[in-house]
Amino acid sequence: MIEKGDSLTAILIIEVLGRPAEHVKEVLSMLVKKLEQEKDVKVTNSKIYEPKQIEQLYSSFAEVEARFSSFHRLLEICMEYLPSSIEIIEPQELRLKLQDANAILNYLSAKLHKYEAVVKILAAQRVIAEKQLKEHGIIPKTLQTSSPEKEEGKSKGKEKKKKEK
Repeated sequence: MIEKGDSLTAILIIEVLGRPAEHVKEVLSMLVKKLEQEKDVKVTNSKIYEPKQIEQLYSSFAEVEARFSSFHRLLEICMEYLPSSIEIIEPQELRLKLQDANAILNYLSAKLHKYEAVVKILAAQRVIAEKQLKEHGIIPKTLQTSSPEKEEGKSKGKEKKKKEK
């Protein structure tokens, strides 16, 4: 049970894009139900909006008002559900103890390191797969592919040469 005096109330907007429209609505409904079962979270109000077609996909969102036991818990929920918008509506003023601020920053840092590790693994796997495709003749060995960093460097070099002329 979350005591109102120690909690935060926030409105989260959670968006889903996909198809068919019924699936989009179903996924949003499942996300709201999952959020309702989260520890130290009390959903006080929710509304799922009808999907709207955007090209070949459908987009919809849920507006969820919930009470969270702490700012740290709100951050955890944000990292898990990735809302497109978060608005804290209560309390009007937030105060964090130093140990809570440290816990929040360490949690955020750990998440970022985890994501960075995943990106590095995927980049390495891409290089290995590309090498294997070249070795098996699926893509030409002379085909030069470059990383986004190399492309960015090339475009900056071209811009610099243009300015020099």
